[in-house]
Amino acid sequence: MTSALRTAVCIRRVQDRKLKVPHTDPRQKTELCANGMESMNLRQNLQKSGKRSADPATSSDGVRSTVWLPALISSIGLLLAFPPLNLFPVAWIAPMGWLSLCQRPAPLGRKAYWTLWLSGCLFWLVSLHSIRLAFWALYAGWLALALYLAIYVPLFVAATRLMVHRWHIPLILSAPVAWTGLEWIRSYLFTGYAANTLAHSQAFQPILIQTADHLGTGGLSFLIMMFAACLETARNHWIAGNSTKLGTAGTAACILLGGMLGYGAWRLRQADQLAAENPVLLRCVLLQENTPSIFEMNPNLDAYYQRAQSAWTSYANLSRKAAADWSDIDLVVWPESTFTATTPWTQWDMDDEPLPKSLENDLQTYQMTRAGLQQSIEQAQQHFQMKARLALLAARGMDSWAQLPAEPGPELLVGCDHVRYAPDRVHRYNSAVWIRSDGTVSDIYHKMHLVVFGEYIPLRPLLGWLETWFSFAGTQPGSQPKAMEVADVHLAPNICFESMVPPLIRWQIQQLKRQGTNPQVLINLTNDSWFKGTSMLDHHLASSILCSVENRRPMLVAANTGITAEIDGSGRLLQGTQRFAAQALLAQPRRDGRWSMVQALGYPLSWLCAITTFFVFVIPKR
Repeated sequence: MTSALRTAVCIRRVQDRKLKVPHTDPRQKTELCANGMESMNLRQNLQKSGKRSADPATSSDGVRSTVWLPALISSIGLLLAFPPLNLFPVAWIAPMGWLSLCQRPAPLGRKAYWTLWLSGCLFWLVSLHSIRLAFWALYAGWLALALYLAIYVPLFVAATRLMVHRWHIPLILSAPVAWTGLEWIRSYLFTGYAANTLAHSQAFQPILIQTADHLGTGGLSFLIMMFAACLETARNHWIAGNSTKLGTAGTAACILLGGMLGYGAWRLRQADQLAAENPVLLRCVLLQENTPSIFEMNPNLDAYYQRAQSAWTSYANLSRKAAADWSDIDLVVWPESTFTATTPWTQWDMDDEPLPKSLENDLQTYQMTRAGLQQSIEQAQQHFQMKARLALLAARGMDSWAQLPAEPGPELLVGCDHVRYAPDRVHRYNSAVWIRSDGTVSDIYHKMHLVVFGEYIPLRPLLGWLETWFSFAGTQPGSQPKAMEVADVHLAPNICFESMVPPLIRWQIQQLKRQGTNPQVLINLTNDSWFKGTSMLDHHLASSILCSVENRRPMLVAANTGITAEIDGSGRLLQGTQRFAAQALLAQPRRDGRWSMVQALGYPLSWLCAITTFFVFVIPKR
């Protein structure tokens, strides 16, 4: 061994292994201290002579190059696995680049973790680019959300390394625990973002997602990461020439994947048998038109009213066409906000109470009296009732209310804004309104999980000025779920991205079961036209699919501009529309009703992983 190489090896031992002097053997202490002093002297001599170590692990350039490549491979691999490319098998091996960094014995420095964060930025900036399309100001929201979510990549590597090197937990267990725990944390922190998990990359492969009924979406991510960790462990044993451990890790990966495929095949056969035995619950028409959504700070009111009325008429005509194509329709569903046009469902919930201060100011601004406001609200209610009757006529394919037969016809579930004037304030809701076949409003569901900066401004004392700048009225969240009974079937609506929040959907079902209105069918009303047909539509649909599996209930999706879909209780996409198409679907869901651990117990695996990951960071080294 040459003198320079011996020097580099000695420096590597002192720097990377950080040898400590035992306190029990004075002779060993003296020997190690001498070795340490010798290596320090040699390093000083090398620096004076202008020489550098040939070992890339000891140089900053080497560290950057050996971290960049695996980090970039994992980031690009995950992008390939998600829409629009949907190369789902890549998701099972993509994390191996990050996992290789978790097993390195040498500590990763600050630059390495910055590199990992940048690889996360690449993934999230590309995955979430659709957000910026809704409105120019959301470029800032897109950047902020992507840069925040990218933090979870270095956190994953750090947590896994702590488990592997400090707590000596095998990579096969530590990696899925850390990944699943951090996915669960990000689904709650700062209102949460639970989409684009590792599990969602498999959403369109029914045989691979059936374990979500017991383990949840997080549990499916756990299994995928465990498979990747098995392969990474096998790769390390192959490099080391350890054929026995290589075979063990490879066998574990095969058993894991084989078990998932076997369970999936069994559950799908069950679903086919149930579909053959159970009758159709109801005949439901899901409407989808191609009406764009445009946010304007200072809109031309005439153009806005004309565009809104044209969109409403398009949906009414599509409903009329569906009535001509299909008979015995029980329910017609309009997507989120499409029924509003220029007239929300408006209520006056005050007697002689004084008006809220904000409302008094508005009346003074527009030179209107309290009596004039009440008269305007009555006119708005009449206008809404007229719209309801016209929509019901279209659903029957008829032109005159006087021609309606005595027997009840289709009912309506429409996405519509709801404004309620109350003594404390004017409440505005994003709602699903249930209209009976006689034109009366039977019930209303208010969206409970609002989109930050899309439906409300957070931190109002600090950011409230944005409401004035963008003329943004804001929306209030609902407080409880609703079940609507149509054709003796209980339906539970949710709106927009609520289907991206699995704990919310599960909680709603549990609440409705306690009320004696256990929903057999879930319905998502959404307006995804903001995203211009990009992959955000696929991410949203993937979330709805996994919700169906978790809760073992069919999910119907009515989406403006797409993707409108019928999903069964096994997460199979029975039918779906094309983007930007004016199309109606006749959905005929069937009861599933199979037991799932998610419905019974929630998400214990995800919670356990999150708690474990948290304590890994906070418990000091022993």
